[in-house]
Amino acid sequence: MNQHALAGGPHEAAVLEAITRLTAEFASEHPPSKVGRTVLGSRRDLSGVPGGALPELLERLARQRLLTGW
Repeated sequence: MNQHALAGGPHEAAVLEAITRLTAEFASEHPPSKVGRTVLGSRRDLSGVPGGALPELLERLARQRLLTGW
């Protein structure tokens, strides 16, 4: 995972928390690097989402992508 992609972002905590939870959840199915890339890609795709909704939507989108192999 590219730590520089997270540095200074206004929702860095939400991204890190999603990566932590999803890495544990998908430990037997995906390597941590794939989980991190998926969460970061999901964060980019949700760039227009209001800040209050971002943590939940970010984790939901990333989880769905990991489940479907997107």
